[in-house]
Amino acid sequence: MILLTRSAVLQDLRMRRFDPEGVLKLIEEERISLVNTIPTMLFRILALPDDVKRKYDLSSVYTVICASAPCPVETKKAINELFIRQGGRAVYTEYEASTETGVADPLIPRDYIENPKRLESTGKVGRGTDQVNIDPETGEVCPPNVEGEIWRRSIGTISLRYGGVPEEETRKMFRVIDGKEYFDEGLIGYMDEDGFSYLTGRKKDLIIPGGVNIYPDEVEAVILKNPKVADVAVIAIPDKDLGEAVGAVVQLEDGEKATEEEVIEGCKKGGLYGYKIPKKVDFWKELPRNPEGKMIKREIEKKYWEDKGIKRRG
Repeated sequence: MILLTRSAVLQDLRMRRFDPEGVLKLIEEERISLVNTIPTMLFRILALPDDVKRKYDLSSVYTVICASAPCPVETKKAINELFIRQGGRAVYTEYEASTETGVADPLIPRDYIENPKRLESTGKVGRGTDQVNIDPETGEVCPPNVEGEIWRRSIGTISLRYGGVPEEETRKMFRVIDGKEYFDEGLIGYMDEDGFSYLTGRKKDLIIPGGVNIYPDEVEAVILKNPKVADVAVIAIPDKDLGEAVGAVVQLEDGEKATEEEVIEGCKKGGLYGYKIPKKVDFWKELPRNPEGKMIKREIEKKYWEDKGIKRRG
């Protein structure tokens, strides 16, 4: 986590590991104006008892930036409610980024104050990149509010080269649309009529049980609504009949207990159905994330496939 005072970045050695109450305390003591987070940190701040959250003056904060992973809309709303109550203003800001395109188009408070629906988006196209959404079957540009593959163009993609990768392989990641070259972000989503981009899934994370396409983000968002859940990874797990099925690996909040049946029932109540409901739920003490906060799903998936001598189809 990065904490920024009005004059400098705060290097505070009192908090070598993330401490949710410690963050609120530092904000009050040091008059922090900007906080850079990942969704898991926000989950843990919001999980604090209400009387603890009410103790701290958060009025110095103008911006809470969240990145590295999708943030559920309920979390965005809740963190804003906290900072409005304790500080007087909406602060939630986010961006979606990749190594190739750089930081994509951010979402800022003004956007969702004008239209609350936009809080579900990742920002407005044109602030950092150019984007089109393509129907994978027809190759045509999708109209507003129709889901398709996300292709982007930015300063980073114009001169993109991968070291040690043949040029022809790199070129496969590009396509020309209306005379401009766009890069395949490997994402699924749609744009609304005002140009705001909504991410609904990732092609590489796709789970295909029985020929049905399922994006883990949707299932994870439902499971994270459970206040006992601190973190979750939804992955493909082996299935004898379907080839693969939806599995969930859950990290609970400290001191909490839950069962597989409880998580599955929560998925049903949250509107999931059929193959989207996890066939198996395991509980881990801590899920692996890199220093930037991104979930390292390959480490989790390995336990269910390679470590058991099972080869995943495709």
